[in-house]
Amino acid sequence: MSGLILDILNNYLGSRGYKRVTSGGPKGPEWAGPCPVCGGDDRFRVWPDQEGGGAARKAGVIGTWWCRQCDRRGDVIELLVYARGLSFVDACRELKIELSGRSRRPLAQRAPAAAPVWTPTVWPLPSEKWQTAATKLALEAQMSLLSLEAGLKYLAGRGLPLEAAQQYGLGYLTGDDKEGKGRFRPRSVFGLPNEEHGDKIKKTIWIPRGITIPCWGLNSEGIKSVHRLRIRRLAADIEDKGRKFMMLNGSCQAPMLLPPTSVAADRAVWVVVEAELCAMAVHFACGGKVGVMAALTYRGKPDVTAHKYLAKAPMILVALDLDAADEKGNRPGYQGWLWWRDQYSQAKRWPVPLGKDPGEAVGLGVDLEKWVRGALPKREEKAPARNVGVRSELPPSEGTETAVLEGGGEAESQEVVRCRHSLATWEYMLKDWDGVSNKFPACYLESMGGRTTEIGICCICQFQPEGLAKLIAKKRGNVGA
Repeated sequence: MSGLILDILNNYLGSRGYKRVTSGGPKGPEWAGPCPVCGGDDRFRVWPDQEGGGAARKAGVIGTWWCRQCDRRGDVIELLVYARGLSFVDACRELKIELSGRSRRPLAQRAPAAAPVWTPTVWPLPSEKWQTAATKLALEAQMSLLSLEAGLKYLAGRGLPLEAAQQYGLGYLTGDDKEGKGRFRPRSVFGLPNEEHGDKIKKTIWIPRGITIPCWGLNSEGIKSVHRLRIRRLAADIEDKGRKFMMLNGSCQAPMLLPPTSVAADRAVWVVVEAELCAMAVHFACGGKVGVMAALTYRGKPDVTAHKYLAKAPMILVALDLDAADEKGNRPGYQGWLWWRDQYSQAKRWPVPLGKDPGEAVGLGVDLEKWVRGALPKREEKAPARNVGVRSELPPSEGTETAVLEGGGEAESQEVVRCRHSLATWEYMLKDWDGVSNKFPACYLESMGGRTTEIGICCICQFQPEGLAKLIAKKRGNVGA
């Protein structure tokens, strides 16, 4: 059953793009590609011909794996347990492995092991030679972006107009190979050693064309240089669910940090997102008043530098992607949030109200600066004493959460109603006249005592796209209901 593990990765787990990197060795041929859990480029290693554990060997199921990022490894059974969240028995059932009665016997009860103490990673920086070559590429790409109308339009649609693209050093790298889809460069230019693939020696590195996303830092002389370079490939170059993003070999793996510019980095509110472009969009929209960290994946964690800021930050807004739920209804972004919740007491889950990430939210009409500001504590204002009755069609005044109430008379039993954005009722399906279901953010109205009184779409919520409040009011015949 050699090759089964690759078939499972490609067809069962939907993780494609594996390539053979060695043709032989103690474990047999070695393949590399993206991890089905944390993603990445080539951090996941597979040995299709190596035998696994006892149950797998007995059933003739061959193949092992190891993810350098997750630091998890195992055989085919353990792959399903890790990537799909199956139990050992369910994983064996998926693989048509029959377990003996002894194999099904539960283990003796043991005291649970203590949770390991998390320690932030210190990521090594690339060599000076690598930084010099990568910086040269990034600067070349910056000049090319100015003449690429499609690239500028794409970035602007994700909250990064030309001013932002220039501020963060974004660019477009052209290709000069036969197909014009990339370029080959000697590995020695970047100070990288040659790669051995069996009897062959690889002396070049392939760099795809696309939008360049540099992560800037300082070199040993204090000069601004590139520490990581990721490339967002063109849609036409991505073959059958291929990788959208490719990282230049030798790049630093540390998360991208965009510190605030108007307040100390360890005293500012920080926003945690996944992608670098999303981090730049939030940072730019807020005028540098907040710090932003791009974790790269929903499992990404702060390094030493980021932890130094986050540990002292008054608030951390965790805005990991809202990806589609798996078969069990779990969302990867939520699973990632649980780590932040347990690690930082000041962390607050704050996904974007529309779309899966800040970049998509901008295209759907969300103001990122208002979205961030909406998570900050608001000053409570007392509503004027009026009779409980019809809720006004006018939105509340700036800076208050109190709805305006119409009418007069006594207010002894009045309940002041406030509108808050709801994460629990995330998507609300509204049927349009043509029968198409559209997804809009939901809100809930609660009393001063905290009792939830109504769940639905609220017309006065600041997160509603322009014109949506009028649409809802017209369809329902009233406002705020």
